[in-house]
Amino acid sequence: MTIQISDHAEGFVVRVRAHPGARRNGIVGAQSGALKVAVTAPPDKGRANDSIVLVLADSLRLKRSQVELIGGATSRTLLVADDPDAVLRRAIQAGATEKSAAGDEHGWHVGRVVDPFGHEWEIGKPIGPWPPA
Repeated sequence: MTIQISDHAEGFVVRVRAHPGARRNGIVGAQSGALKVAVTAPPDKGRANDSIVLVLADSLRLKRSQVELIGGATSRTLLVADDPDAVLRRAIQAGATEKSAAGDEHGWHVGRVVDPFGHEWEIGKPIGPWPPA
């Protein structure tokens, strides 16, 4: 499976599929175009997110300060779209269940759905320049 990587002004962006509460830390493959990262930390108070940053930094031989979560920190999957409202409508028409309607929060215009397979998705876009200064 191919992992989707996109250019960014400060390097690149790679989608990550988190697997918190795993037996071991590490990159365990690819899933739905994302890099699947397993961490032993639970998804509690940002502990899994911190561990993901460490795993990525170690695996990519980067400094921790060179790895940043830019979205989806409280959700399994974030999809950035130019028109999140349209993508949410299409997802619901295709069988997803709306978890929360699109709205502006924390610098993003974002909505949430659960697909027919039980995967939670945040679909949104930054409201202003990203990352913020």
